[in-house]
Amino acid sequence: SFSTTYGRNVRPPEGPDAPTPAFDRIRVTAFRDYLRCPYRFWLRHILRLEPPDRLGTELDARGFGNVLHAVVEHFANTNGASEITDPARIREMMHAELENELRKLTGDVPQLGMRLQRRILQRRLAEVAEKQAIENREGWKIEEVEYFFEETLEIPGEPPILVRGVADRIDRHPTRGWRILDFKTSDRGKSPDQAHYAPRSTEKWKDLQLPLYRHLLADKLVARHPGNIT
Repeated sequence: SFSTTYGRNVRPPEGPDAPTPAFDRIRVTAFRDYLRCPYRFWLRHILRLEPPDRLGTELDARGFGNVLHAVVEHFANTNGASEITDPARIREMMHAELENELRKLTGDVPQLGMRLQRRILQRRLAEVAEKQAIENREGWKIEEVEYFFEETLEIPGEPPILVRGVADRIDRHPTRGWRILDFKTSDRGKSPDQAHYAPRSTEKWKDLQLPLYRHLLADKLVARHPGNIT
């Protein structure tokens, strides 16, 4: 069962005599790690083992994603961000914030690898700016940025568990309703179905992030303003 495997009645990898840790909450993104490998889930989320953070001559994948997220978040928190319909203006704002973020990490003279990554980030942010301008023209409004939540997830036949998460952004349209966004920075973009479903022959989930966002936040969002949630 889900709760048993997660630690309520299972022994940790150290051995049968090791104490079982209390476990009554989980981050929404941790479900993906569990579905991929329960053992690695245990190491990361129960034992809290993480590789060391090192900033060398270039950003690793995690650092690259953190920088891009920080820039997009900064723009979304800017007063009137949803009213800007000129992509060049949005791009200018994002590129300026990108320089601020990189300066925090590298100082005023970044090394060659970091300079190359800056060009990649600039190109990706230019694409984001184009799409953001279109969304603004269509009437989407940014309602929440880095929205933290804790909600109880009922599990049939099991004790409920507290799920916590942070939605990158929540937008609302006057006629189309709500949408919950999660920004990804991988080289190859995937649709929500590609990211969350295993191959069709298996009919299994491989990530529960967006479905859980929708399930856990639906009541709160609809209570604020009726509408569909996508």
